Amino acid sequence: MNDSGLTDAVVHDALTVLAALVYAARPLTVDDLATALDWPVQRAVGALDAIGRRPILSDPLAVERLGCGGYAVTPRPDRLSPAQRDALSPGTGRDGIGM
Repeated sequence: MNDSGLTDAVVHDALTVLAALVYAARPLTVDDLATALDWPVQRAVGALDAIGRRPILSDPLAVERLGCGGYAVTPRPDRLSPAQRDALSPGTGRDGIGM
C-alpha cells in the first residue's frame, strides 16, 4: 500500500488472516491462526496489528477482538444503514427467505 508504512508482505498477511477468519466462520485466537496458517505466532500478531492500524485493509469487514481473546469478522457498521441491517436480519426476509 503506497504511503501506508506497510510492506506488501504485511498487507498480504493481513488479507490471509482475514480470509482465515471468514473461512473459519468462528472466532479464532492468535494461536489458532498461527497454527492453522503454519506461521510463527508473531507473524499472526503482526497481521492483526496491521488490520488494527489500517482498518481499510479489511473493508467491508471489521476484525473485532473478543473478550475471550479470539478475533472475529463482522460487517463494518458504516457499510449498512440500520434499516438495511434490520431488513437483512434473520426472520425478516420476504417470500419466506430468511424466516
